[in-house]
Order: sequence, then structure tokens, then C-alpha cells
Amino acid sequence: MTADQPARPLPAKARHLIQCIEAARRPLLVSHIRLDGDALGSELGLFHILRQRGAAPHVVNDGAIPRMYRFLPGADAVGLSPAALTGEYDLAVLLDTGEWARAGAIRQALPPDQRTVCIDHHPPVKPPADWQWAQPAYCAAGEMVYDMARAAGWPITPEAATCLYTAIMTDTGRFTFPNTTPSALRAAADLMERGAQAVLAADCVYEDSPRGLVLLRAEVIRSARFYAGDRIAVMSANLEQFERFGVDPMDTQEMADYPRAIEGVRIGVLLREMKGNKVKVSLRSRAGVNVEPVARKCGGGGHPQACGIEMNGRIAEVEQLVVTDLLSVAAEGESHGKR
Repeated sequence: MTADQPARPLPAKARHLIQCIEAARRPLLVSHIRLDGDALGSELGLFHILRQRGAAPHVVNDGAIPRMYRFLPGADAVGLSPAALTGEYDLAVLLDTGEWARAGAIRQALPPDQRTVCIDHHPPVKPPADWQWAQPAYCAAGEMVYDMARAAGWPITPEAATCLYTAIMTDTGRFTFPNTTPSALRAAADLMERGAQAVLAADCVYEDSPRGLVLLRAEVIRSARFYAGDRIAVMSANLEQFERFGVDPMDTQEMADYPRAIEGVRIGVLLREMKGNKVKVSLRSRAGVNVEPVARKCGGGGHPQACGIEMNGRIAEVEQLVVTDLLSVAAEGESHGKR
């Protein structure tokens, strides 16, 4: 939908959330730990919209901002730990996750009776807030914020447009994932017309890479292991590599797409060693292969073709456990054929 097209009708839950947000004068905007483009983009997009409406929103997360997203307008104003919380908030808005547990220590730092709402495009879980709008048909929480703004007549400034465009661009894998819908493309086009810096966003997220990160990518690709007749590909990076190349593990999110990009592979797995004897597992699959139940079984979650898990153990141990669970779904979706 472009600027001269009518806003998409929204369900009653979304309209009620609009009323709650419009009534808030000092809202807190929160997302999940290990921020990605949708988490930060949807937060900052709503931040700029609400500031334009005269409110005083505050964005606080539990964790640092990855290097590739620091270009987003307003990123320098984001609080990075519960210590950044100041005063009282008349509303807390949880974006891009339906679970307060994924927001780290933020919820525990808020009053028990904190009024909260949730905007999320993952499959709904037990409501984490007084009001929740969870709609997996959307490609990103940023697209949901965009539709709310259009329906409510909220101003989408160029700064907000850049943030929301980045949210949509990253969660659709540069408009290549199965969640790239006509509505998502129309929203992206409209946001460009409203001033979104699309070329800057693509350069900062995908192209402007430090030398150490590029060298690490080469080692990650060389680490590829194959299972299930080459239908599953696994790549990994460990703490020694992150230290040797001077790379923050947070800055390797796009590597999750590498294993799946290999011809014939149906499921791609990226394993990243974290401090504290933990491994971050990223699952990506081709259309027709649903890896979300495996992620959920292992304590994670996400979408049918894109999920994340955090597991205790060493890379080799976690790899064996995850691959064993994936073997039963590796043959799914063969009818979709190879690219």
C-alpha cells in the first residue's frame, strides 16, 4: 500500500492497542535480547512516530546494539540495560516478542503492576501483557507498526520510515524469504516514498563489513558439515575465532543464512559459541520445511523457516542434539524442488 492508498483495516485488538498507545504520555518501548533489525527497527520506528505526536517515549533493552544497526536514527538514545530505566512509565510496549522472558532483565526491573501491551508477529503464546496483538501473517513487527500508523493517521517521518523499512528488509532477508508478501513490498515502497534511506540501510546491514568479519565469514563457510544426504548443512564459529578476528558475536547474525544458501540443502544450521558454556543455534529452512517445532522442543522458537535456540553445552554436543531432531524433518518440502 502506497501513500495514496487507503490503510489496511485492522482487527479490534490492534485498534485497542492504538488507543492504549495514543493515551500514553511516557511509554517504554522494549524488545528481546540480542537485538536484530526488526526488534530495533520496530522500536525506533514507533519511537519517532510517538515523539512526533508529542509523547516522550523511552527505548530500553537488555543488551548492546549490533554494529550494523547503529546507523538507525535514534539508536544513540537507546538504553542498553535495566539501569537505563528512569522514573515511571504509563505504558510498556513489548515489540517483536511475545515473551517477557526474552526481554532479559527488563521486566524484573519494572513494577509488578506495570501496564503493558505487546505487538508481535510470532505465533501467539500466553499473553505477556494486558493487551496483545500477535499476527504471524505479518513479515515483521515493523510492518505491524507501519499498519498501525497508517490506520491511526500517525505521522511517519523519514526517520521512522528508515527504521521500519530496515525492520521489514531484514526480517524478509532482503525480500527473499517466504514471508515476503505483497503487503510487505507495498509497505516497503511506501516507506521509501516517505523518506526511508533504503540504500543506506542495505549498505550498513549487508555491505559495510569490517575486515575481521569478512575473514571470519570465510572460516565459517569452510566449517560446513553435511547430514541427511546433504539436505542439512551446519556451520559454526567459536569464541577463539571471535577473539582472533575481533568480532562481536552479535555482528554475525546474517551468517545464519549461509548454510541454507547451498544448492540442495533444505535446512541450514549456524552454531555460535557464547560465553558461559552456551551455544546460539540459528535454524533456517527452505519453503515447505517447518523447523519451528524442533526449535520449540529445544527451548527456542520463531517462525516455520527461521528460528533461534540458546542451548547449554559445547558446539559438538549441541550439533549432535539438534541434527538428530532435524533428521525427521529434513526430507520435508521436497515437492517444492530445488532453486
